[in-house]
Amino acid sequence: MKDKENTGVLFKNIDKEGNQPDLTGHILVGETKKRLAGWTNKSDKGVVYISLQMSEFKPKSEQLKSASSPFTKYEPSETVTDKDVPF
Repeated sequence: MKDKENTGVLFKNIDKEGNQPDLTGHILVGETKKRLAGWTNKSDKGVVYISLQMSEFKPKSEQLKSASSPFTKYEPSETVTDKDVPF
């Protein structure tokens, strides 16, 4: 499916946890693809509405790379040889 200018899609977030958006998707604004997030709310008068937030779009592969991990890769500051080990 090719994106059309000034159109977008939202999908139900089936893996929602905590305050994550109820809906996620993207929109093409001009030639720039943006991420959309939506939260369903209810007004004081009982009217249901969706609040939206637009942010920079990152492909899934890039999102996984930038996700923080509890594990960090060890990179020694200098090369250690057998001669440097005292035992």
